[in-house]
Amino acid sequence: MEYMSDELKRRRRLIDPPDVEKEKIYGDGGRSGYWERIKNTVVTEIPNTTFGDIGCSTQVKRELIFIFQCLVNPFLLKKYGLKQTRGILLHGPSGTGKTLLIKALANMFNVTLFLVSLADIASKWQGEQELTMNILFSYAKANIPSVIIFDEIDVICPDRRKTQDAEQKIVSIVLQNMDGFKNLDGVIVVGTTNLLQNIDIALLRPGRFDKIIEIPLPDQETREKIFEIHCRNKLYKEIDYRLLAEKSEGLSGADIEGVVQSVLQSNIRTAVYENREPDNLYTEDIIKALLKCTQRTGNTHENHFRLSYT
Repeated sequence: MEYMSDELKRRRRLIDPPDVEKEKIYGDGGRSGYWERIKNTVVTEIPNTTFGDIGCSTQVKRELIFIFQCLVNPFLLKKYGLKQTRGILLHGPSGTGKTLLIKALANMFNVTLFLVSLADIASKWQGEQELTMNILFSYAKANIPSVIIFDEIDVICPDRRKTQDAEQKIVSIVLQNMDGFKNLDGVIVVGTTNLLQNIDIALLRPGRFDKIIEIPLPDQETREKIFEIHCRNKLYKEIDYRLLAEKSEGLSGADIEGVVQSVLQSNIRTAVYENREPDNLYTEDIIKALLKCTQRTGNTHENHFRLSYT
Protein backbone atom coordinates (compact mmCIF):
# COMPACT_ATOMS: atom_id res chain seq x y z
CA MET A 1 0.00 0.00 0.00
CA GLU A 2 1.45 3.36 -1.04
CA TYR A 3 0.79 6.65 0.69
CA MET A 4 1.77 10.21 -0.09
CA SER A 5 5.26 11.28 0.92
CA ASP A 6 5.81 13.69 3.81
CA GLU A 7 6.84 16.33 1.25
CA LEU A 8 3.49 16.05 -0.58
CA LYS A 9 1.65 16.21 2.72
CA ARG A 10 3.41 19.45 3.62
CA ARG A 11 2.50 20.97 0.26
CA ARG A 12 -1.22 20.39 0.67
CA ARG A 13 -3.17 23.50 1.55
CA LEU A 14 -6.83 24.07 2.27
CA ILE A 15 -8.66 25.12 -0.91
CA ASP A 16 -11.48 27.65 -0.69
CA PRO A 17 -14.78 26.55 -2.30
CA PRO A 18 -16.15 28.49 -5.31
CA ASP A 19 -18.48 30.58 -3.13
CA VAL A 20 -15.52 32.02 -1.22
CA GLU A 21 -13.68 32.84 -4.45
CA LYS A 22 -16.75 34.68 -5.76
CA GLU A 23 -17.01 36.70 -2.55
CA LYS A 24 -13.34 37.69 -2.88
CA ILE A 25 -13.88 38.81 -6.49
CA TYR A 26 -16.93 40.96 -5.69
CA GLY A 27 -15.62 42.21 -2.37
CA ASP A 28 -18.54 40.66 -0.48
CA GLY A 29 -17.13 39.58 2.86
CA GLY A 30 -20.41 39.30 4.70
CA ARG A 31 -19.94 35.61 5.39
CA SER A 32 -16.19 35.64 5.97
CA GLY A 33 -16.66 34.97 9.68
CA TYR A 34 -18.54 31.75 8.91
CA TRP A 35 -15.90 30.61 6.43
CA GLU A 36 -13.16 31.18 9.01
CA ARG A 37 -15.15 29.37 11.65
CA ILE A 38 -15.28 26.25 9.51
CA LYS A 39 -11.63 26.53 8.51
CA ASN A 40 -10.81 26.32 12.21
CA THR A 41 -12.33 22.82 12.35
CA VAL A 42 -9.68 21.48 9.96
CA VAL A 43 -7.17 19.28 11.74
CA THR A 44 -3.94 20.84 10.44
CA GLU A 45 -1.63 18.73 12.58
CA ILE A 46 -2.85 15.16 12.41
CA PRO A 47 -1.02 13.03 14.99
CA ASN A 48 1.48 10.63 13.43
CA THR A 49 -0.72 7.73 14.51
CA THR A 50 -1.02 4.36 12.78
CA PHE A 51 -3.14 1.33 13.45
CA GLY A 52 -0.11 -0.18 15.15
CA ASP A 53 -0.59 2.42 17.88
CA ILE A 54 -4.25 1.50 18.44
CA GLY A 55 -5.63 -1.59 20.12
CA CYS A 56 -8.74 -2.49 18.15
CA SER A 57 -10.44 -5.39 16.40
CA THR A 58 -8.62 -6.49 13.24
CA GLN A 59 -11.93 -6.88 11.45
CA VAL A 60 -12.88 -3.25 12.20
CA LYS A 61 -9.48 -2.04 10.99
CA ARG A 62 -9.80 -3.97 7.71
CA GLU A 63 -13.29 -2.61 7.10
CA LEU A 64 -12.20 0.99 7.67
CA ILE A 65 -9.04 0.63 5.58
CA PHE A 66 -11.09 -0.65 2.63
CA ILE A 67 -13.51 2.28 2.89
CA PHE A 68 -10.66 4.80 2.90
CA GLN A 69 -8.88 3.03 0.05
CA CYS A 70 -12.02 3.49 -2.04
CA LEU A 71 -12.22 7.13 -0.96
CA VAL A 72 -8.74 8.01 -2.19
CA ASN A 73 -8.86 5.62 -5.16
CA PRO A 74 -12.36 5.89 -6.69
CA PHE A 75 -11.17 3.73 -9.60
CA LEU A 76 -11.90 0.73 -7.35
CA LEU A 77 -15.53 1.82 -7.09
CA LYS A 78 -15.98 2.35 -10.83
CA LYS A 79 -14.20 -0.86 -11.76
CA TYR A 80 -16.42 -3.09 -9.67
CA GLY A 81 -19.62 -1.06 -9.70
CA LEU A 82 -19.51 -0.15 -6.03
CA LYS A 83 -21.09 2.90 -4.49
CA GLN A 84 -19.04 5.14 -2.25
CA THR A 85 -19.72 4.84 1.46
CA ARG A 86 -21.32 8.15 2.42
CA GLY A 87 -21.24 7.79 6.17
CA ILE A 88 -19.69 5.74 8.95
CA LEU A 89 -21.17 5.66 12.44
CA LEU A 90 -18.81 4.45 15.15
CA HIS A 91 -20.54 3.70 18.42
CA GLY A 92 -19.46 2.14 21.67
CA PRO A 93 -18.34 2.97 25.21
CA SER A 94 -16.26 6.05 25.96
CA GLY A 95 -12.51 5.66 25.69
CA THR A 96 -12.50 2.91 23.07
CA GLY A 97 -10.66 5.03 20.46
CA LYS A 98 -13.42 5.87 17.98
CA THR A 99 -12.06 9.29 17.01
CA LEU A 100 -8.47 8.06 17.22
CA LEU A 101 -9.22 5.40 14.59
CA ILE A 102 -10.32 8.04 12.07
CA LYS A 103 -7.29 10.23 12.86
CA ALA A 104 -5.05 7.23 12.18
CA LEU A 105 -6.78 6.66 8.83
CA ALA A 106 -6.47 10.37 7.95
CA ASN A 107 -2.76 10.12 8.66
CA MET A 108 -2.35 6.93 6.61
CA PHE A 109 -4.27 8.15 3.56
CA ASN A 110 -3.54 11.89 3.83
CA VAL A 111 -7.14 13.06 3.61
CA THR A 112 -8.43 16.47 4.69
CA LEU A 113 -9.97 16.07 8.12
CA PHE A 114 -12.68 18.29 9.63
CA LEU A 115 -13.31 17.60 13.33
CA VAL A 116 -16.64 19.20 14.26
CA SER A 117 -18.34 19.51 17.64
CA LEU A 118 -21.57 21.28 18.57
CA ALA A 119 -19.62 24.36 19.69
CA ASP A 120 -18.27 24.79 16.16
CA ILE A 121 -21.72 25.26 14.62
CA ALA A 122 -23.92 26.44 17.50
CA SER A 123 -25.44 29.91 17.33
CA LYS A 124 -28.22 31.82 19.08
CA TRP A 125 -29.21 33.52 15.81
CA GLN A 126 -31.80 31.92 13.61
CA GLY A 127 -30.42 30.46 10.40
CA GLU A 128 -26.74 30.68 11.31
CA GLN A 129 -26.38 27.02 12.27
CA GLU A 130 -27.81 25.87 8.96
CA LEU A 131 -25.55 28.31 7.06
CA THR A 132 -22.46 27.11 8.94
CA MET A 133 -23.33 23.48 8.25
CA ASN A 134 -23.72 24.12 4.51
CA ILE A 135 -20.36 25.94 4.46
CA LEU A 136 -18.78 22.92 6.16
CA PHE A 137 -19.93 20.61 3.38
CA SER A 138 -18.80 23.14 0.75
CA TYR A 139 -15.29 23.14 2.19
CA ALA A 140 -15.25 19.34 2.43
CA LYS A 141 -16.24 19.04 -1.23
CA ALA A 142 -13.58 21.56 -2.31
CA ASN A 143 -10.85 19.59 -0.53
CA ILE A 144 -11.52 16.00 -1.54
CA PRO A 145 -10.65 13.40 -0.49
CA SER A 146 -11.98 14.62 2.83
CA VAL A 147 -13.63 13.36 5.99
CA ILE A 148 -16.00 15.20 8.32
CA ILE A 149 -16.07 13.85 11.88
CA PHE A 150 -19.08 14.82 13.96
CA ASP A 151 -17.79 14.14 17.45
CA GLU A 152 -20.65 13.12 19.75
CA ILE A 153 -23.10 13.21 16.89
CA ASP A 154 -25.96 12.39 19.28
CA VAL A 155 -25.64 16.00 20.50
CA ILE A 156 -25.41 17.52 17.00
CA CYS A 157 -28.13 15.35 15.42
CA PRO A 158 -30.42 14.21 18.24
CA ASP A 159 -33.77 12.51 17.78
CA ARG A 160 -36.03 15.20 16.29
CA ARG A 161 -39.04 13.85 18.16
CA LYS A 162 -37.38 14.98 21.40
CA THR A 163 -35.83 18.29 20.35
CA GLN A 164 -36.71 21.87 19.57
CA ASP A 165 -36.89 23.54 16.16
CA ALA A 166 -33.22 24.66 16.05
CA GLU A 167 -31.85 21.14 16.53
CA GLN A 168 -34.33 19.74 14.02
CA LYS A 169 -33.03 22.10 11.33
CA ILE A 170 -29.44 20.95 11.86
CA VAL A 171 -30.52 17.34 11.41
CA SER A 172 -32.37 18.28 8.23
CA ILE A 173 -29.28 20.00 6.79
CA VAL A 174 -27.11 16.95 7.47
CA LEU A 175 -29.73 14.69 5.87
CA GLN A 176 -29.96 16.87 2.78
CA ASN A 177 -26.20 16.85 2.29
CA MET A 178 -25.91 13.09 2.77
CA ASP A 179 -29.04 12.05 0.90
CA GLY A 180 -27.65 11.97 -2.61
CA PHE A 181 -29.26 15.14 -3.96
CA LYS A 182 -25.87 16.82 -3.70
CA ASN A 183 -22.72 15.30 -5.16
CA LEU A 184 -20.56 14.22 -2.23
CA ASP A 185 -18.14 12.00 -4.13
CA GLY A 186 -14.83 12.13 -2.32
CA VAL A 187 -16.38 13.06 1.03
CA ILE A 188 -17.19 10.72 3.92
CA VAL A 189 -19.12 11.77 7.01
CA VAL A 190 -18.18 10.02 10.25
CA GLY A 191 -20.19 10.18 13.44
CA THR A 192 -18.97 8.99 16.83
CA THR A 193 -21.20 8.36 19.80
CA ASN A 194 -21.63 6.29 22.92
CA LEU A 195 -25.40 6.92 22.90
CA LEU A 196 -26.62 5.36 19.68
CA GLN A 197 -30.22 5.36 20.87
CA ASN A 198 -30.25 9.19 21.00
CA ILE A 199 -29.43 9.74 17.31
CA ASP A 200 -32.21 10.67 14.90
CA ILE A 201 -33.37 7.43 13.29
CA ALA A 202 -33.45 8.98 9.80
CA LEU A 203 -29.63 9.09 9.82
CA LEU A 204 -29.34 5.35 10.30
CA ARG A 205 -30.81 4.16 7.03
CA PRO A 206 -28.61 3.07 4.08
CA GLY A 207 -27.52 5.96 1.89
CA ARG A 208 -26.68 8.09 4.89
CA PHE A 209 -24.67 6.22 7.48
CA ASP A 210 -24.06 3.13 5.37
CA LYS A 211 -21.73 1.54 7.88
CA ILE A 212 -22.70 1.31 11.54
CA ILE A 213 -19.73 -0.16 13.37
CA GLU A 214 -19.59 -0.98 17.05
CA ILE A 215 -16.29 -0.34 18.83
CA PRO A 216 -16.69 -2.44 21.98
CA LEU A 217 -14.57 -2.57 25.09
CA PRO A 218 -11.33 -4.41 24.27
CA ASP A 219 -11.18 -8.16 24.82
CA GLN A 220 -8.27 -9.79 26.62
CA GLU A 221 -6.10 -10.13 23.52
CA THR A 222 -6.68 -6.49 22.58
CA ARG A 223 -6.01 -5.28 26.14
CA GLU A 224 -2.69 -7.09 26.00
CA LYS A 225 -1.77 -5.15 22.85
CA ILE A 226 -2.92 -1.87 24.42
CA PHE A 227 -0.67 -2.39 27.43
CA GLU A 228 2.23 -3.08 25.06
CA ILE A 229 1.52 0.15 23.17
CA HIS A 230 1.40 2.33 26.27
CA CYS A 231 4.46 0.74 27.92
CA ARG A 232 6.53 1.08 24.75
CA ASN A 233 9.76 3.14 25.04
CA LYS A 234 9.18 3.90 28.70
CA LEU A 235 10.74 2.81 32.00
CA TYR A 236 8.86 -0.48 32.12
CA LYS A 237 10.87 -3.71 32.36
CA GLU A 238 9.92 -7.39 32.34
CA ILE A 239 6.23 -6.71 31.82
CA ASP A 240 3.82 -9.65 31.74
CA TYR A 241 1.26 -8.21 29.34
CA ARG A 242 -0.92 -11.31 29.41
CA LEU A 243 -1.26 -11.11 33.20
CA LEU A 244 -2.12 -7.41 33.00
CA ALA A 245 -4.78 -8.16 30.38
CA GLU A 246 -6.30 -10.78 32.67
CA LYS A 247 -6.39 -8.32 35.57
CA SER A 248 -7.96 -5.46 33.59
CA GLU A 249 -11.25 -6.84 32.36
CA GLY A 250 -13.78 -4.08 31.71
CA LEU A 251 -11.22 -1.33 31.07
CA SER A 252 -11.25 0.72 27.89
CA GLY A 253 -8.13 1.76 26.03
CA ALA A 254 -8.29 5.19 27.67
CA ASP A 255 -8.58 3.57 31.11
CA ILE A 256 -5.50 1.45 30.45
CA GLU A 257 -3.54 4.48 29.33
CA GLY A 258 -4.62 6.27 32.50
CA VAL A 259 -3.40 3.39 34.67
CA VAL A 260 -0.02 3.24 32.92
CA GLN A 261 0.42 7.01 33.10
CA SER A 262 -0.49 7.10 36.80
CA VAL A 263 2.17 4.52 37.63
CA LEU A 264 4.77 6.32 35.55
CA GLN A 265 3.92 9.72 37.07
CA SER A 266 4.09 8.36 40.60
CA ASN A 267 7.50 6.81 39.98
CA ILE A 268 8.97 9.93 38.36
CA ARG A 269 7.43 12.22 40.98
CA THR A 270 9.16 10.23 43.74
CA ALA A 271 12.46 10.36 41.85
CA VAL A 272 12.21 14.14 41.39
CA TYR A 273 11.51 14.68 45.09
CA GLU A 274 14.50 12.50 45.99
CA ASN A 275 16.73 14.11 43.32
CA ARG A 276 17.63 10.87 41.55
CA GLU A 277 16.95 8.97 38.35
CA PRO A 278 13.61 7.12 38.34
CA ASP A 279 13.60 3.37 38.91
CA ASN A 280 12.41 0.90 36.32
CA LEU A 281 8.83 -0.29 36.70
CA TYR A 282 7.65 -3.89 36.66
CA THR A 283 4.43 -5.81 36.24
CA GLU A 284 3.71 -5.67 39.98
CA ASP A 285 3.67 -1.87 39.92
CA ILE A 286 0.93 -1.78 37.31
CA ILE A 287 -1.07 -4.48 39.09
CA LYS A 288 -0.98 -2.40 42.27
CA ALA A 289 -2.42 0.53 40.32
CA LEU A 290 -5.13 -1.72 38.87
CA LEU A 291 -6.09 -2.83 42.38
CA LYS A 292 -6.52 0.81 43.39
CA CYS A 293 -9.13 1.28 40.70
CA THR A 294 -12.66 1.63 42.00
CA GLN A 295 -15.41 0.09 39.95
CA ARG A 296 -18.51 2.10 39.17
CA THR A 297 -21.63 1.55 37.08
CA GLY A 298 -22.66 4.17 34.51
CA ASN A 299 -24.87 4.68 31.48
CA THR A 300 -22.07 4.13 28.97
CA HIS A 301 -21.07 0.60 29.94
CA GLU A 302 -21.44 -1.65 32.95
CA ASN A 303 -17.82 -2.35 33.87
CA HIS A 304 -16.07 0.98 33.65
CA PHE A 305 -13.16 1.77 35.91
CA ARG A 306 -11.98 5.00 37.39
CA LEU A 307 -8.65 5.63 39.04
CA SER A 308 -8.76 6.38 42.72
CA TYR A 309 -6.18 8.93 43.77
CA THR A 310 -7.15 8.85 47.42
